[in-house]
Amino acid sequence: MSYQGGGRTDKAGNSYETNYAILQLLRVIGEEIYSIIIEATGDDEKGIDIWIVNNDGTREGQQCKGRNLSNDKWTIGAIKKYNILDIWKFHLDRDNNNYVSMVSPIAFILLNDLIKMAKTSSGDAKDFYKNQVLKASKATQNFYSEYCKGMKLNIEEEADIVKSLDYLKRTLYHQVPDTDLKETILKEIKYLFSDDKEKVYNVLLDYIVNDDVWGKQIDYITIKKYLDEKDVKLSNLAYDSTILPRIQALNEEFNLFFSPINNEMIHRDEYEKCNEIISRCESIIISGKAGYGKSGIVQLITENCKDNKIPYLALKLDKRVPEKNTEEWGRMLGFPKSISYCLDSISKERRAVIILDQLDALRWTQTNSYDSAFVCKQLIDEVKSINEKRKNKISIILVCRSYDLKYDNTIKLIINDEKSKWNKIEVEKFSEEVVKSIVGEQYEKNSKKLNELLQISSNLYIWCHLDKSKIYDNCFTTNKLIEEWWQQLLDKSSELKMDSSVIENCKNEIVKKMFNMSKTSIMRKILNVNEDALKYLSSNGFLFIENQNISFTHQRIYDYFIEIEMINMYQENKTIEEIIGDIEQQTPSRRYQIQMFLEDLHEINVKDFIKIGKELLLSEKVRFYIKYVFLEVLGQIEEIDSEIEGFILEFLNNDVYGKHIINNVIQYNVQYVKILLRNGILDKWMEDDSNIELCVSILRSVQNKYDSEIAKFIEKHLFRNEEIDKKIYRCFSFDVSSEIDEIFELRMKIYEKYPELSEDYIDFKSLFKTNEMRAIKLIKFWIEYNISNKNKRLYRYEEELVDEESDIIIKNDEEIINMLLPYIPVKTDENFGKWTARYKFSIGIERATINIIKKANNNLIKNQPEKFWNIYEKYMGKGYSLFNEFILEGFENLPEQYSDRIIEYFCDNFEKNIFEQTSGNNDKLLTTKKVLMKHSKTCSIENYRKLENIIYYYIQKNSIELYKDVRAYKLNYTCRKMPWDWWGNLQVELLPHLCKDRMNKKTKELMMVLNRRFDDGSNYFHYSDGHSGSVWSPVSGKKLSDKQWLKILSNSKIKKKEGYNWKEVEGGFIESSLREFSVSFSSATSNEPNRMIDLVLNNKEIIIEDYIDALYNGLHMGEKLDEVPNEKIEALLKEFPCDNISYRANSFCWIIEKKKDTNWSKYTIDMIKNIAINHRDPELGKPNITNEKDTEIKTIEMLKSNSLNCTRGTAARTISHLLYNNNQWLDDFKETIIKMTNDENPVVKFASLSCLYTAYYIEKEWASPIIINLFEQDERFLSFWESRRLLFDMYKSNKEKVLEIFKNLYYSKDKELKEIGSLAVAEMYIVNNEYGDIVNNVKDIDIIQEEQIVRILELYFNTLEYNDKCKDLILKLNNNNCDLESFISRIFYEKEIELERDKDFLIQIIKSNSGRRSIHALVKYLEENALSILDFSEIILGVSKAFVEDEYDRENIYFNGDEISKLVVELYDETEGKSDKKMKDIANECLDIWDKMFEKQIGTIRLLSKEILDR
Repeated sequence: MSYQGGGRTDKAGNSYETNYAILQLLRVIGEEIYSIIIEATGDDEKGIDIWIVNNDGTREGQQCKGRNLSNDKWTIGAIKKYNILDIWKFHLDRDNNNYVSMVSPIAFILLNDLIKMAKTSSGDAKDFYKNQVLKASKATQNFYSEYCKGMKLNIEEEADIVKSLDYLKRTLYHQVPDTDLKETILKEIKYLFSDDKEKVYNVLLDYIVNDDVWGKQIDYITIKKYLDEKDVKLSNLAYDSTILPRIQALNEEFNLFFSPINNEMIHRDEYEKCNEIISRCESIIISGKAGYGKSGIVQLITENCKDNKIPYLALKLDKRVPEKNTEEWGRMLGFPKSISYCLDSISKERRAVIILDQLDALRWTQTNSYDSAFVCKQLIDEVKSINEKRKNKISIILVCRSYDLKYDNTIKLIINDEKSKWNKIEVEKFSEEVVKSIVGEQYEKNSKKLNELLQISSNLYIWCHLDKSKIYDNCFTTNKLIEEWWQQLLDKSSELKMDSSVIENCKNEIVKKMFNMSKTSIMRKILNVNEDALKYLSSNGFLFIENQNISFTHQRIYDYFIEIEMINMYQENKTIEEIIGDIEQQTPSRRYQIQMFLEDLHEINVKDFIKIGKELLLSEKVRFYIKYVFLEVLGQIEEIDSEIEGFILEFLNNDVYGKHIINNVIQYNVQYVKILLRNGILDKWMEDDSNIELCVSILRSVQNKYDSEIAKFIEKHLFRNEEIDKKIYRCFSFDVSSEIDEIFELRMKIYEKYPELSEDYIDFKSLFKTNEMRAIKLIKFWIEYNISNKNKRLYRYEEELVDEESDIIIKNDEEIINMLLPYIPVKTDENFGKWTARYKFSIGIERATINIIKKANNNLIKNQPEKFWNIYEKYMGKGYSLFNEFILEGFENLPEQYSDRIIEYFCDNFEKNIFEQTSGNNDKLLTTKKVLMKHSKTCSIENYRKLENIIYYYIQKNSIELYKDVRAYKLNYTCRKMPWDWWGNLQVELLPHLCKDRMNKKTKELMMVLNRRFDDGSNYFHYSDGHSGSVWSPVSGKKLSDKQWLKILSNSKIKKKEGYNWKEVEGGFIESSLREFSVSFSSATSNEPNRMIDLVLNNKEIIIEDYIDALYNGLHMGEKLDEVPNEKIEALLKEFPCDNISYRANSFCWIIEKKKDTNWSKYTIDMIKNIAINHRDPELGKPNITNEKDTEIKTIEMLKSNSLNCTRGTAARTISHLLYNNNQWLDDFKETIIKMTNDENPVVKFASLSCLYTAYYIEKEWASPIIINLFEQDERFLSFWESRRLLFDMYKSNKEKVLEIFKNLYYSKDKELKEIGSLAVAEMYIVNNEYGDIVNNVKDIDIIQEEQIVRILELYFNTLEYNDKCKDLILKLNNNNCDLESFISRIFYEKEIELERDKDFLIQIIKSNSGRRSIHALVKYLEENALSILDFSEIILGVSKAFVEDEYDRENIYFNGDEISKLVVELYDETEGKSDKKMKDIANECLDIWDKMFEKQIGTIRLLSKEILDR
């Protein structure tokens, strides 16, 4: 068990091995195993550190290896070195009940994979070897082979493979991380013992290190006796009879808080999903909005657990708040230990469930919510640890509201763990079917609004308590349902001879106490109410009473009564301040009650609603976000009367509320826009240049609700001038299909005047389906524009227009044809432009028009074929190319009664009528073939004969020229057959498509002759579609034999001419050229380097020289170079050496550089030296790489590019590679390096720095002066990628020169060099206190210097030694208005902030403009690290106040307040309801900021406040 020394004396010093032994002792105590023996004697001693005796009698001999020297993994070679395989074989052979294993913190992937393969095999040795081992990776195959050798097995023998299978099945590998081992032990101790963890650990440590236990069997009785002597107590939870009754009591308590709908459980899809997840022993987060029925889902889960005898524990965290730690919380709940251990103790062999409901309530606990969250997190970690040892796992179910799951950092702390898998279930509204099943026949009688309301679980609960004999059409809100329920409860109490006023008083007292105490539940003892009244309300499901705590069954009930009280106060003429409460009572939760109050007041009396609204707005004692509720309610009113209209007109120009009324009442509400329209306000604004944008914005907000009145208004103000017209155009919707006709006609007028406006994207296919004629009008407009502007493209999304295969069906066929046909070009030539589909780029409006007309033709033919004929008759026989496409495709669809007319049409002017060359089918006769197949069967025999003869005797007009071409081709290419001839091309294509039964004998005989002449028909009338793609050889990608390759490599007849005889194939062309064969051979070499080298070396006399270069290229480009022995590469080099001219030398250098094996002969080293010094590439004054600005290598960019892309540059990098792997070669290469540094070509000098960089770290004294000399010769050389590092290292030995070089770079005129210098100067300042005068003079720092200095500050910020220095310089830069946004964001993203250390710095920096732009990074930092937002409260409040108080220009802030909104809301949530004064002060500050954000309409605060209420 020791690292090196071995033996028992080494144990105490080997903490890893000692800790592992303690872990095994704990397994004995936990009765997972029977016993252990540490450092056994006799045969058991050989190579084994611990013997494990399992409960089934099998034994496992474990070897503990804390490390493998400096390696981070185990290999077969390493375990052979430790004789591990010999040890394993010895123990496996001597007893079939023996198992062997290795324990280590580092991985042994290949052994693990092999063990898994053996254990999952069928047991058949042949199958294991053939189908598992040989189909595994090459590495696994090699490992198995070496494993068998080490175990003295021959894989050629089946019996030995059987033996290997047995060995592997009895072999284990335990990867036990060193870093977590002590923590794992402490967790186990916590689980098994009731004493202090560290005390128990030390007792067990002392037992192993100092007690006489070596070589003895340690079983439960032995260790228990020792522990008793040391007064260490075990938990023995399995024998604790108090656990199960306590779990049952808590579960009963949990159930008390649930009232089922209609006294029955409603099965839902969400429950079925949860049940399935629990059956897999996985964990769940159930979330949903308030009142949606999360509790019902949880209740179903608990019922299922009961029915299936699954142990469970369910807790509501608002009632049972987690405190201190899991142990203490467990004791508070009445358990001896943590609830995870207790539940585990009673459910060992069964599934179990822990339910933590109301997780979102943690934020409202009086204790620190983060302390409670950490207890929950600790509990989850415990369950995770317990589950590792359980077959049937414990599932955890967390329940919270959707808002909190999304925003609450406390919950993120609990669930954000990469190792935890949470299944998330969102509880939705009830389905209509569920509501129907509960409501029954009444469902059909209910209004639609009521049935939608009942889809919310809490509403359905209320409805089920109502009298079913009544109709509730007036109940279209939750409040109405509550009102009806309450009234029925009062009526029912009277029927039961109870005084309803007593019931009313009881309710009033509860509401009053809750309101005054800002609580949603109160103690029974503080109420002075009638006991019978309480029992009555509780028995009717109106109240919960549990442990003398009283609450309404739902929060909405409480809100309703508060709202009713507000109505009563209003009717008693109380002031608005008295009605809504003082400033401290105006919390976000109060907004909902005020909203209900205003909504009901509007229903009762509009005049009173407006009166109270004005009082709200004008009061100085009401928070703005409370005032805002009035505007929200106002915006939801659909029917506007004179009172509301009067209010809008009165307050529209109010300095404080005017903008709010426009943005939150008028916009998006057409009924309010009409007020402005009727009263001439929009006209006034449209005529005022300063208000046009406002008017347009208002109109845009209701663009989907335009009517003719608004259309007339828009038309009235159009076409005054271009600037105004284009602003008004923004009022038009992108959805062309849904706008009214008047608006569409206005749109087309605007397009005619400003065609470029029609560029905006339109979902054309959807438009076509919904409003065909609008689509056609747009097409017609675009075509007219294209024609009049010489084919200038206007619409940018032409590729999305109608294609031939689209599923669009034309309805208005004749009208569309008549509209579009006049625009089709009447041409007889082949210059069709974009009208044709002949080319792949034919996707524009023109081709879309053709396709539309064709679809219209098809529809017209189906219904009125004669009209089709009449329309196109005037174009027939003219030979117009595009019209031939219409006509011939139309003929194909015409019915048989048109057969004679069609055949006569062909006969009238055969040459002009049969060809179609625009549809893109690649065959000018294809459509005619289809027409003939259909109509030659049904035309008259006379017409058939006439056409048959025309085809039979047809001679092409250019037949003489064709004859000459054929003759010439046959003379030049005797080996190849021509795919067409001077005669017969048309006949062989068309005759087979005539009706065979009607064909005469002479024609049939001709067909036989033509079929012999043309094997595959003629391609004379075929055309290309603009084919493009890659070019490759005929053998590309194919597996060729050596014989086949030699035939190619030695074939001197293959011509070098490129582009010769290209053959079109899918994706490109085949070319039989030397170039393409070389490319294929190069690729084959990359895949099979050894084979191809052997092939060339064995046939060197016949190989064409070009292929040698391809061989070298393939070697350096491939990934299998290391499979080739160095000796073979050197043999190739000697046979086919490199000269100092060709590119082969470059490939050769690349080969040497890529090879991991650097053991080369002197011949190879000398070759590299020769190339580095004497190769012609690069030539002085002839750069390999240039650009338009630099053709003479004057710039750094061109210097570096040419250095990288020249042969001598490659040689320099190869030398660097060799030196890196063998520093003894430096003396051999020194002369070569010196010559390169003295070369007249600056490209070579620059390349030499690659060698010098490696040489420097071998022999600094030799390399330093050479490097500095180069840097002083040409400042461009300082752009070498490691120049700064080199000079930093030379700082102490060449201080003055280094500082001078860096200073010159800092002030360089070249951007790249200045960047290097700025980095160096900043780093020298931070690390070595140099350049303080330069760096601290921030006023003279330019943008390039600033950016690089900030990069260095980022680098060193989190280094404790330099942190203060970095912060000081950052603040100086910040005060100089430097842009530090990237820096501030990065320190958050990279988690380099330490709050205690950096708090004051953050407060200063985050308030700056750069800091404010980085708020999003702060938010993300808080979310991802689940940190308490309270710790950042000072920072958040500071920046938020500055933001809302206009301390800087908000227009330049990227996040527009959204991130600040989130922070303020989260901070308020953390502090709301806390009794601590500091918490109250923070909460009030948040409300003040919140108020300002509402007033100034900043960020998403309104949206977030709504989501809070939805909770």
